[in-house]
Amino acid sequence: MPAPMDGEVLEQASKMFDYIERECKTETGYPEYAKGSPGLESNFGKMLTMNTHLHIIEPITNYLRVCRTPQVESASRGLLNIFFERIISKDHPHFGLFFNKYWEPAMRGNSFGHDI
Repeated sequence: MPAPMDGEVLEQASKMFDYIERECKTETGYPEYAKGSPGLESNFGKMLTMNTHLHIIEPITNYLRVCRTPQVESASRGLLNIFFERIISKDHPHFGLFFNKYWEPAMRGNSFGHDI
């Protein structure tokens, strides 16, 4: 059972969720930089990473515990699908780390610490 939420805290969480979905999400995922950020134009800024998606799924999952709306459920499901379909490698038992906007591996390397 989730802890009771103060109205102001829930309002701030709602604003953060809306910001993440509006400014940080693209048609393929959540790149390293939010829309309009100066770093977005760099190659790294456009990159999709396991780390960013991991740190986006954490607050959205917790927000879902206190705000079970179709929008939050959809965001949570979408992130889980990204992990299962894109980030968890089908070739080896590790997460991929860096991807281009088509979810093709952009750099070699494996994650070992996040796999636990």
